[in-house]
Amino acid sequence: MIRLSISIHELHSYRESGNVSRGGKGIVFLWCLTLFCWWVRYHPPGVPWTVIDDDARQHVYWTAKLQDPELFPDDLLTRFVSSNILDPVGYKVLYRLGVSFMDPIMFSRILTLALLLCSLWLLDLLNRSWIPDPGGRLFCGLLFLFYSLYGNSGGMPRAFAYPLLLGFLLFLQERAYWGAAVMVGLETVLYPPMLPNSLALGAWALVSRFYQGERGRKWVWDASSLVLVTLAAALFLVSIYSGGDGEVWGPQITVEQAKAEPEFHENGRTEFFRDNMFAYLLLGRSGIGLYEMVGFLAILGGMTALIGFRKLRFPSTAFHLIWTSLALFVLAHLVLFKLYLPSRYTTFTIPLALMIVIGANMDPFREALRPLLEKWRRFLPERDRARWIGWMVVLVTAIVYAYVQGHVIVRADSEVAVLDGQEQEMLAFLATLPKDVVIAGHPCVMDNVPLISRRQVLANRELALPYYTGYYIRVRKRLFDLFEAYYGINPQEVDRFSKTYGVNVWVIRKSDFEPAFLKGRIFDEPFNKAVKERIGENKAFVLHKAPPDLKCFENKRYFVLCMDSALLK
Repeated sequence: MIRLSISIHELHSYRESGNVSRGGKGIVFLWCLTLFCWWVRYHPPGVPWTVIDDDARQHVYWTAKLQDPELFPDDLLTRFVSSNILDPVGYKVLYRLGVSFMDPIMFSRILTLALLLCSLWLLDLLNRSWIPDPGGRLFCGLLFLFYSLYGNSGGMPRAFAYPLLLGFLLFLQERAYWGAAVMVGLETVLYPPMLPNSLALGAWALVSRFYQGERGRKWVWDASSLVLVTLAAALFLVSIYSGGDGEVWGPQITVEQAKAEPEFHENGRTEFFRDNMFAYLLLGRSGIGLYEMVGFLAILGGMTALIGFRKLRFPSTAFHLIWTSLALFVLAHLVLFKLYLPSRYTTFTIPLALMIVIGANMDPFREALRPLLEKWRRFLPERDRARWIGWMVVLVTAIVYAYVQGHVIVRADSEVAVLDGQEQEMLAFLATLPKDVVIAGHPCVMDNVPLISRRQVLANRELALPYYTGYYIRVRKRLFDLFEAYYGINPQEVDRFSKTYGVNVWVIRKSDFEPAFLKGRIFDEPFNKAVKERIGENKAFVLHKAPPDLKCFENKRYFVLCMDSALLK
């Protein structure tokens, strides 16, 4: 059967033989690599693109208002996204401090780097109890670096998930429940969705100690610490989420309502429900996140094939991470939308568990490979020469990685948005307009405007979030009305729309009116179907054929219409 832990005797023998590295060479190497990869990701060499984190267009843009209160005046979208519903109290306090001396985008990137470096350090400390082999810890750290950098960056609330979870696990492992209580408190104000995972792990640890006969004063003190901080967290969150703008945003959507809305189905803004039950439970917002785990499972499968299933090491920390996560996943489905999205209880924890298992099996994996490598030993260079060759390989790999990142990966990376020269020109012009303008355009084009241009938009895709009924009913109406005007054929309806919503600037993407675009997917459902039914065979769209005297900016991809004559001066 699978080994659920490394024995104390085995760990002691590793330490006696010097195989457990107490030095910091591995973590220093990981930190240097992190700095390099972080820089290359945001500044791809050889291309004139601006790279921004996708979710920064939700969670970061509004923090510019902390620098300049005149930005985004009376803006429904900004008021919603900056509320406690989406951005926790501690996150807002941190950004209030950060943007007082730094641009919000730069601060979010620096925060990404700091949290990643902290997470790698905590992971290394945690793994020293389960992975005696320094090579195993290094490989685990490498996997974590790239998984976190490409799936959990941007300085958003969820970027705090790993450092808080790893800190909690480390304190729990050392039975320092005061530290674990501090981590729970930080999760409460920085990323509440991580609370159930931590509390489940903490509760199980206490139960295990109780049944092992540890019921003295120390156990009572530890249990009391965890119970008290849990109660405090619950009271705090209830007071936060039940007050403020709750009446404005309306109640959270119910399962029955969500099932009836196209937004939660295929081609919707927030696809959740799927016809295939396996896809529903394994993929997307409703699933355990199989897509994120495939690579780790493939590595672990290869290791198992070589080591043998019976010799596979499975640290107990990884085992408890997996089963508690799956239990919370099931619970989240039973009370759907009441405990946030089910995927958030597995997306962070199960990949972390798999990485720890992979690291723990690196030493037996190398031992299993040794007979095969012995056959090739005579072809390997001498040690000193091999070291130089190794460093040359590292250098070449870094150059190739930087090139591939800038020319291939950045285009395929769904966690970032890439702005080329045409878009940068348009956004730079919008930044010169008065701070109280209201800009309208295709919702996808409007996604980058608040973050880069710091100007208010009527609606965009990023903030068309259908989870709160009072908020979304207003956004939904805006989107329907927006598309009626954007593809309007009557000048009067465009003028009426602009006056109703106070729109004085339109951004027109020229390709939005080309036959190929109109035959494809124009936007998410239910808007896509409504737009196609409306436009039919029409080609004479008012905004596309706007008079030249209204154009205040134009390049090959966009033109901007200033409906207010004062903006043309």
